[in-house]
Amino acid sequence: MNAIVGFTALAASHIDDKEQVQDYLAKITVSSQHLLSLINDVLDMSRIESGKMTINMTDVHLPDVVHDLRTIIQSDVTAKRLELFVDTQDVVHEDVVTDKLRLNQVLLNILSNAIKFTPSGGTVSFRVIEKPSSTAEVANFEFRIKDNGIGMSEEFQKTVFDAFSREQSSTVSGIQGTGLGMAITKSIVDMMGGTITVSSEEGKGSEFVVNLPCKICEGYTKPEQLPELAGLRALVADDDVNTCLSICSMLRQIGMRPDWTNYGREAVIRAKEAFEQADEFRVYIIDWLMPDQNGIETVRQIRRVIGSDAPIIILTAYDWADIEQEAREAASRRSAPSPCSCRSCATCWQSPSPSTRTSTTRRRPSATSREAGRCSWTTTR
Repeated sequence: MNAIVGFTALAASHIDDKEQVQDYLAKITVSSQHLLSLINDVLDMSRIESGKMTINMTDVHLPDVVHDLRTIIQSDVTAKRLELFVDTQDVVHEDVVTDKLRLNQVLLNILSNAIKFTPSGGTVSFRVIEKPSSTAEVANFEFRIKDNGIGMSEEFQKTVFDAFSREQSSTVSGIQGTGLGMAITKSIVDMMGGTITVSSEEGKGSEFVVNLPCKICEGYTKPEQLPELAGLRALVADDDVNTCLSICSMLRQIGMRPDWTNYGREAVIRAKEAFEQADEFRVYIIDWLMPDQNGIETVRQIRRVIGSDAPIIILTAYDWADIEQEAREAASRRSAPSPCSCRSCATCWQSPSPSTRTSTTRRRPSATSREAGRCSWTTTR
């Protein structure tokens, strides 16, 4: 508050100096955001301590939660030039009953800290895993958020979930924070019947794991096989093994025969081999960025081999509009959010597009015929 009052007075005294006033206003904005965060945290702690905070259970589509979180943090990730990886593993029950607002608050608190305490050029990963459950009515989810930032000392890890607890070091002292975020997070997780743990090492990063049981929405049915896709081959190319396995599992649920590879060049080789053996892949799911060759170039080379019949879906964690022009030039007219869900993939295949046409006759195609991201339930990078 003192900073806001002080910079406001300075701005008023330099009203004719536009550049100086803009600088003061920027500092006022930063201070205001910090003050608002502090007030909200204090109010939340007050509600928790007085027993006034409630959990409101509603039907929630988990892929929407993941996409919303990615959208919220993307600007901060871009500003710090971080790599963001978002993926899912073994998630079968996408529709559950939970408090979406509080779940968002928990995950956003942890993700925001990961971004805050990770230097520019670092990496933040967010993974959602469905664990086995002892009852058919409940799904157990594990949310893992990991970074390679400054980490925490063993001593501080013992008090990280205490109110007003902050690491006392020269590195942390220059980073704004109230010391209430993790205390609030743990309280909410406890109220939702879950657990939260942390493992960390100074200079190497931290990993927070939230385990949360969620009731499965009534009327849940297993993904149905799509008659038009039954028995057809699909190829998944993504540099993350877990993403490949997760997408292949979803494809099997809807009746397809998937294969996968971690490399773009290998995807091109396998596409050519399948084409020459008259056992073509009828759907391709290609990650936008891979280490040996990016997804756009991979699509371009696959198109030279197979022609225009088979649909190619690009997995991207970013807005399709950001890569649409380049993707269309490479002859891919479909994108799926990363991480991928059965619903998002099925929507891509069933929506009309010139790239989804099939042909009953095989023909040889004519030879003429970055911020990173990923696709999924949804996977982000």
